[in-house]
Amino acid sequence: MARIFISHAAANNESALRMRDWLEANGWHDVFFDLDPEQGIRAGEAWQEALLVATDRCEAIICLLTPEWVGSKLG
Repeated sequence: MARIFISHAAANNESALRMRDWLEANGWHDVFFDLDPEQGIRAGEAWQEALLVATDRCEAIICLLTPEWVGSKLG
């Protein structure tokens, strides 16, 4: 179960990856990052449902607030 969820716009994947890596380097190994091949969203998976399930399991959400994040819309 991922306890921390990283919310970001696709345009900010690199920044989100750096955030995930920083969290892991500082002892937070239970992080949901959608692009992670093991804990993220798998190819062909219903991404909206996967995001809802992941947020329900999390205890904290980190939002990378960028102009791209603010302007993004989910399906």
